Amino acid sequence: MKLRFQIRRRGATLLLAALLGRAAVHAGPPQPAAPAKAPAPAAVSLTNGVMEVPPSVFVVASATQAVRDPFFPNSTRLAAAMMTTSTNVTGAAVSDLALKGLSGTAARPLATINNRILEPGEEQEIVTSAGKVRVRCVAINLKDESVVIEAGGTRRELRFPRRK
Repeated sequence: MKLRFQIRRRGATLLLAALLGRAAVHAGPPQPAAPAKAPAPAAVSLTNGVMEVPPSVFVVASATQAVRDPFFPNSTRLAAAMMTTSTNVTGAAVSDLALKGLSGTAARPLATINNRILEPGEEQEIVTSAGKVRVRCVAINLKDESVVIEAGGTRRELRFPRRK
């Protein structure tokens, strides 16, 4: 068994040497290398020794154009995110707003409305059962435990629910 393996190995070595020698004969003498070319100049201009680089331009597709995620082509996540949500205020949406808590100091009071923390002058979208509502906190009175908000152009005062 060992003799057979040795014969096969010697035969494969001889065959490989013959093929390499034949390829070297047909290749001919080595050719001189081509002279190196100078690199092309960059597309950046110099003005008064300062390099000017053109600004990057990013194009964001509108909601009407086809939007495609290059990593997940069958996903509709990007198109759904680009759809604008209406923040038109209805009476039901404003009535769903509830004062949940007051905190902070007299100099910087904070109010929690539907689990969103607001300070006077701050505006946020608050989620209600009727949809999203754009709410602006007008004033917070810590002594009276009340908050004046503005939603949809109308002002409303929020207080804690009465205890029974």
